[in-house]
Amino acid sequence: MALFEQLKLADFRNCERGEFSFSGEKIVFTGPNGSGKTNLLESICFLSILRSFRSASGRELTRIGSRGFELSARIRSREYPEMLKVIQQGNRRETWVGSNRIRRSSEFIREFRAVVFVPEDRSIVGGSSSFRRRFFDMLISTLDGIYLASLVNFNRALAQRNRALKVPAKPAIAAAFEPELAKNAPLIARRRREFSGLVEAEMNRLLQQRGGGEFRILYRCDYPEDAEEYRSLLERSREK
Repeated sequence: MALFEQLKLADFRNCERGEFSFSGEKIVFTGPNGSGKTNLLESICFLSILRSFRSASGRELTRIGSRGFELSARIRSREYPEMLKVIQQGNRRETWVGSNRIRRSSEFIREFRAVVFVPEDRSIVGGSSSFRRRFFDMLISTLDGIYLASLVNFNRALAQRNRALKVPAKPAIAAAFEPELAKNAPLIARRRREFSGLVEAEMNRLLQQRGGGEFRILYRCDYPEDAEEYRSLLERSREK
């Protein structure tokens, strides 16, 4: 189990520069409201999954007036110390494990896993479907590198296709990104369905230990889960 030993921040949220050393397995941050306690937790989570549990935009994580941020940590993983480092400059990101630059996000996030509990978690059940998709995307991505790669490729192709469809529209360019969407969408839907079943089964097991009850997840996919059918749908809806 990974144990944090050191954390360094530069231009992350409201922190211009900071360095923290830890000892022991239980660590508590204390301080007045607005002093940056949650920002420290957010930085640890970001080093785990390269995403924020508070914001979808990397720009919001960068201190005002700065062009990017840098995070690094020393963890004790698999009984030996290891250095993790993330440098974010705009949309460009570099990740390092020790002296080795890691090219794939799916390889970096295998180093350690963080579990976050925040009041906003209530929105997973009571909020919009976007909260639930975000929850499952973060959960599955930490456990399944193939899913993470498919999700990244899908979102990149979707953004490019949407850009090509804006006025003045370029349908031929938009069509070039549709095979990538059709390739990854079925895998994403399949993994979400599988993990929905795993979460449902685990929740019901816990409920039975505590006196009973039933927990259900109804997974509905609003697009075809076959690659060819999905590609045909994109082609038909392109003009619209």
